[in-house]
Amino acid sequence: MIAVLRSRLPSLRDELDAVRRRAAELQHETAWRARAASDYRSRLDAWRAWADGVAARVDQLDDELRRVQVRLVAGGP
Repeated sequence: MIAVLRSRLPSLRDELDAVRRRAAELQHETAWRARAASDYRSRLDAWRAWADGVAARVDQLDDELRRVQVRLVAGGP
């Protein structure tokens, strides 16, 4: 019985090694994807902050133009 069990161990070890290798590959692949996703999110955050600044400036310009328009309609300088 022990001899039969021992004869199966090399096959089990080979399968286990294959699973361990694949786990290492998955770990490497997901680490790369996680870094890429983190970089993407960081750049997207920066772009959104820039777009927020542009939107704020557009609002300021609209306010300035509205004030000028009101003055011109009222006949002021």
